[in-house]
Amino acid sequence: MATMILPTESEVKSTSFSPQLRMKAGDGVESYARNSVPQADFMSHILPTVYDMIDRVNLPQEGVVVVADLGCASGLNGIRNVDSVIERIRSRFVGTEGPEFLVYFQDLPGCDFNNLFQNLFSSPNSVTAEVPPRPYFAAGVPGSFYGRLFPASSLHFVLSSFALHWLSKIPDAVYDKTSPAYNGEHTDLHLSSISTVDAYAEQAHRNLTSFLAARAAEMAKGGTMLLVFGLREGYYPYRVGPTLELQERIWNELVSEGLVEPELRDSHNNHVYFRTLGEVEKALSGFSSYFTVERRDITPSPLSSSFARSPASSSEEIAQRITSVFTAAGGDLLESHFGELSTRLFLQRYKEALIEGFNNKTLVEDLPNSRKHLVLVLTRK
Repeated sequence: MATMILPTESEVKSTSFSPQLRMKAGDGVESYARNSVPQADFMSHILPTVYDMIDRVNLPQEGVVVVADLGCASGLNGIRNVDSVIERIRSRFVGTEGPEFLVYFQDLPGCDFNNLFQNLFSSPNSVTAEVPPRPYFAAGVPGSFYGRLFPASSLHFVLSSFALHWLSKIPDAVYDKTSPAYNGEHTDLHLSSISTVDAYAEQAHRNLTSFLAARAAEMAKGGTMLLVFGLREGYYPYRVGPTLELQERIWNELVSEGLVEPELRDSHNNHVYFRTLGEVEKALSGFSSYFTVERRDITPSPLSSSFARSPASSSEEIAQRITSVFTAAGGDLLESHFGELSTRLFLQRYKEALIEGFNNKTLVEDLPNSRKHLVLVLTRK
């Protein structure tokens, strides 16, 4: 595995992302707002289990309590998560005037903040209905959470869900044909060399340590941070489950049929990297003087579990669900690289291959080698 690399000062202050890294905007049929139900269901289950930790957050009795949702995306998920946290915190001040509340909704500049705030201030049932004011002030914060975003010691509760497995960039060595880490002919990592996985691991380590360094500066003492992000079981080979690993086969078929240029396939690499628990703990070890680890739970991925626990669903329904969620999260990135027509063809072939695999039982969830999610709760010392 790659050696430990701490972020430079410039990396902590500012880290840029590809402008195409964004969830699908709006509220159309392919939007993230309408295709993130598994994530919403997962958080509705997880948040109540950390209420006891929210109850112990060190809060001012007056002034302003500040909450930040990092990687909020558009749609209602982030709003519901924040509403749940604020409601729990406010219960500590029943019968008293208490502090005011400020919520920062943060994501990359390409995020559809307009849709987010329309959802924040509109009724789900009627655009003309009077909406009761939310019990907090709200602000949008565009930027990278792998760098500083907020004033020092200002945050009391930080939430980030389904975001930290997105890397700020693809490692340079992966594109270098002279490097052992070159990932040509692969669009994912499950068939890649260990040098390629090492390059991704190094970038993921830089990103996670930059994230922790920025939050260490921004969080108030006694503040709490809840992080939920992707995890995998073993370091090498890189395995995250059959439904994702199927995608490389589809791109290779399109190349062999002359429908996609080989160079386009070879220059496309995944921006998502699921760390191992060991990699996460390695990053955390550098911040033991700043954070106490309150909770470290590994759970099945929302997509893996919905796939596995839906025996009553047809193969078509399951395939459509998986394809829709993937399109909402990664469709814009694919279109920016391959173009709209090739992306549409890929998504159609992908759905057909999922249906075929489910029907003939060749696509079976391999739970030990499927992606999982880490629920991590940290307290600022």
